[in-house]
Amino acid sequence: MRALVLILAIAAPAAAQTTASVPASELWERDLRAAVAACWNAAALDPEAAAAQVTVRVTFDRAARPLADSIALIGATDGNPAAAERLYQSARRAILRCGRTGYSLPPETFALWQDMEFLFDPENAP
Repeated sequence: MRALVLILAIAAPAAAQTTASVPASELWERDLRAAVAACWNAAALDPEAAAAQVTVRVTFDRAARPLADSIALIGATDGNPAAAERLYQSARRAILRCGRTGYSLPPETFALWQDMEFLFDPENAP
């Protein structure tokens, strides 16, 4: 199964774009991205971790809660493993913190969001 990739470095669509003109899948992706970003404190990262990017894989249960044991670092762009690990731990905390009660994801599209990958890019965070 191919995971959905959400990039937290991309800002939300322009305000001029109305909800009626946005496909439903883009709406929940945008909302999920915003929910995780709201719990992610990229500004608190040290300079080395803030210069890295990490890709994190997450599996969700049917209640849209992230499964803690499923969260894994699957890629990093920085050559400094310690900095990438610090960024990964920051990303992991954000995913779990905001997902305690489940994210607002449409149950009818569970197969689309059951497995996701998030790209955390502190330098381009919204």
